Amino acid sequence: MKKYILAVYDKEIPRLLLPPSWELIQLEDYSKGMKHIASYCPYFLVLKSNIKNEKATDFLKEVEQRFGVIPPSVILDLQKEEELNTEEKASLGIVAGFMKESSFKTIMKEIEPLLKEPPLPRMNILEFIATLMNEKMSGIYQFQISSSRFEIISREGKIECIVDEVFRNTYRDLLSQGGLELPPIETNIIKDIFNIDARGYIYLDKIKAIKEFAIEKTLSEFPLDQNYKFVKTSDEYPLGNTIGIECSEILRKLSTKIPLQTLEILKKCSFKKSVLLEELTKCVPLFPEEGYLLHILEGELSFNEIKTILGTDEPALLQKLYFLFILGFLSTNPGGGIPPRIKYLKEGILSREKLISSQSLSIEQFAQTLQIPGLSPYRVLGIDEKSTLVEAIDAFRNLEHLFRPEELDIFVQKKYSKHLTFIRSKLTEAILLIESFHFNGKHKQQEAAVSKMEKIERTGSGKTESQKIEEGRKKEAERLFLIAKEYFETDHIYEAGQYLKTALIYDPFSAPCRHLLALTYLKMKDMKSKYMAERELKLAIENDPWTAKYILDLARLYIEVDMPNRAKSLLEQAQRIDPTNPEIKTVKDLLKKTN
Repeated sequence: MKKYILAVYDKEIPRLLLPPSWELIQLEDYSKGMKHIASYCPYFLVLKSNIKNEKATDFLKEVEQRFGVIPPSVILDLQKEEELNTEEKASLGIVAGFMKESSFKTIMKEIEPLLKEPPLPRMNILEFIATLMNEKMSGIYQFQISSSRFEIISREGKIECIVDEVFRNTYRDLLSQGGLELPPIETNIIKDIFNIDARGYIYLDKIKAIKEFAIEKTLSEFPLDQNYKFVKTSDEYPLGNTIGIECSEILRKLSTKIPLQTLEILKKCSFKKSVLLEELTKCVPLFPEEGYLLHILEGELSFNEIKTILGTDEPALLQKLYFLFILGFLSTNPGGGIPPRIKYLKEGILSREKLISSQSLSIEQFAQTLQIPGLSPYRVLGIDEKSTLVEAIDAFRNLEHLFRPEELDIFVQKKYSKHLTFIRSKLTEAILLIESFHFNGKHKQQEAAVSKMEKIERTGSGKTESQKIEEGRKKEAERLFLIAKEYFETDHIYEAGQYLKTALIYDPFSAPCRHLLALTYLKMKDMKSKYMAERELKLAIENDPWTAKYILDLARLYIEVDMPNRAKSLLEQAQRIDPTNPEIKTVKDLLKKTN
């Protein structure tokens, strides 16, 4: 798996000498930095002391508040008066701060040791084991429960020993019960375990199975849903013929023992495949049912949808999802990629529930308000009747931004898609009416009063205001047409129709909009819709008489409603415009069947 440094800097930073499996992601402001941290926790942060009056220390405080963990960080370009105190450094995970005059060599000397393996955030035992495996970590790692300290020895992502009397006794007892002859007991636990493992050349499979069970049994005695501070105490690990245990099997068994109430939060999430899936499947063996679960997640599915497809009971599904989640096979909505993952998910879900509630209420209330008969366009935008055009445009932009898809939760978008389409069409209609009033009334009078010299100066340098607005309208109509086309192709006919009607307010002469609106009417099948489709196709042909497609579609409609003579006339017209069009033969064949 790739590790990366997140650099938040408003100009080019010095190129860091990163290890081969690392990469640098550079952003130019702190808000983008926060979004990246919400997606996945970086191994290291390189921050500028100040960007657009935002301090790096304030950014780190917000990271801690939101995610409960701060990756180790360095701050570049400090001013002399901004020198960091020891307490601030420790609390915010700052390993070093550099003044503007610091050389690149000085910076690298300070951070190079941390690039090998940075400090670990607080995490539970399962997340720690998943990290060991994914990163193929080696060394001795220590953690503490109450007053007791424990050590785990890992080599290339495999667990070789738990430095604990309970583990040693369990391991020895199980081996004795299996009839294996053991070496004399050693005072040093590590040496004792390694002496036992050295006999693996005779009973490898048997010793490996017993050791795996002993590790799982020992770890399951610890509170699995609590977070611990894991610290690397040594890069060195004892050498010898040791037996390393694959972490995936231990994780799979331990995930079935984590308290179910801890996992209940997963019921409120939706899931999809992680972007790292292909990379992870190379190093983690999966059971067929786990592979099938990942296979069905082509799109985003809720817990209940997955449960219905698989037909699995809730406890088993929760454990399976958690196992894949901590390994990184699944990404969730809300996002939960940062350790401690479950805690972060709970916070994300609480904030998401509040967001959904407030957005839903806003949409429902605003849609009800817009249904009041005789509502003036100024009232629609929430402004005074005496407001200027500039104020009206500002109000329109603010409201439009509030109800944009990217600003709304995906659940809200799906549930209130018809309300949102209605709101957008009403907002667009209101601003166009106000613009029309200004440019056809007040604005024309003002233009007439402008001196000839001023007119030449304004128009000579570019386009007039009217031309700019007309161009803007056409661009907006094209944008709405593309959205409508997507809805039409996915069979969301109502939404497609509403977007097309709004687009035609911006550009009433758009032939593609008229044509697609006609096709939406034809999907409805009733006679009234066919009359509406005929009207739209005629307007499309009127606005663009040289597109044979429009003419042939109208001919098809006439054949369907038993008007063969009109269809024949249109067919001849299409032949004159585009004689090589392959659809002409299709329409001809349809016409023959009616005779």
